[in-house]
Amino acid sequence: MFTYVARPQHCEPRLKPFRWYRELVYLGARYHGFPADYLQDLAAVEAIEDRDRDRLSRHQALLAMLEADASRP
Repeated sequence: MFTYVARPQHCEPRLKPFRWYRELVYLGARYHGFPADYLQDLAAVEAIEDRDRDRLSRHQALLAMLEADASRP
C-alpha cells in the first residue's frame, strides 16, 4: 500500500477538487472504515463541478457502481 503526501511547497490551497473526485475519496474512506469525524471533514471539502462532460459521465458511472456496491449487505 502506498500513500502520497504532498509537500507544503507543492500545495495550492486555492485549487479545489472536482465534486466527483471528492465523492470517490469519501466512498473509499467510508469503505475502509475511517472515523466518522474524518468522513465529515471529507464531505465538507469545497468542490467544483467538472465541465468536461465526457470525464464527468465516466466518473459518475463509476460512482454509481461504487455506491450500489457499498449499499449491499
